[in-house]
Formats: sequence, C-alpha cells, structure tokens
Amino acid sequence: MPNKDGGCAPNYTPTVTVDVDSGMIVNADVLNTINEDKEL
Repeated sequence: MPNKDGGCAPNYTPTVTVDVDSGMIVNADVLNTINEDKEL
C-alpha cells in the first residue's frame, strides 16, 4: 500500500469495537485496506 511519505510497504490498521456500557471488546480486526471507513 502507498505510504504517506511516498513509496510502498506492507501497512496494516488494527481496529477494535468496544461496548461502552460494559467495556467489553465486541470485535477486533486487522485491515490491509487504504480506506477503513467502510469497516466501521
């Protein structure tokens, strides 16, 4: 994937979904996409 500073490298974005009331982690994932908006 493209880097902010130029060039390309393997890049991953960790995501976590948490239930605010209980504090429990509902979902965890690692994305390898440029646009993570669709994942939220």
